[in-house]
Amino acid sequence: MTLLSRRAFGAIAVCMSSGSAIAQNLEYDITEVVYARPGEEVRVLINISFDPPWYIYSDNERNADSGSTPTSVEFEAVPHIQLADAAYPPGVDVGTAEIYLAPTVEIAQPIRVRPRAKAGCYKVEGVLTYQLCKIDLCLPPEDVDVNFEVLVEEG
Repeated sequence: MTLLSRRAFGAIAVCMSSGSAIAQNLEYDITEVVYARPGEEVRVLINISFDPPWYIYSDNERNADSGSTPTSVEFEAVPHIQLADAAYPPGVDVGTAEIYLAPTVEIAQPIRVRPRAKAGCYKVEGVLTYQLCKIDLCLPPEDVDVNFEVLVEEG
């Protein structure tokens, strides 16, 4: 667990978060705390790492149509925090699917703090879904919790 603090409007605002983990043959790391002012736009980065010969399916409709589980990240709505669609990198076309190859995939989650947001710490909870495969084996799809906090500073 990481403890981060920053002076905000004469008081100490504290956010506590855990931002990395190891899941089924894969590691991920997420920006733990994002600092922003009301009306400001920032990005949260989710880095997914795995070793060759493993790969994961890209965020592509063709993969979902084939029965594979595309990599995706979904966050729950939080008052005063506006979440845009996550930005996924392009995958590698391998004919029947589009995949992300090792070692690292970076997903960017844009967020905007609403102009009337009060200063404080807002926890955003989400789920990263992926299916890890190699040439002769696909593991069952996996869902892992990915959470971050937005420390809204006084505007």
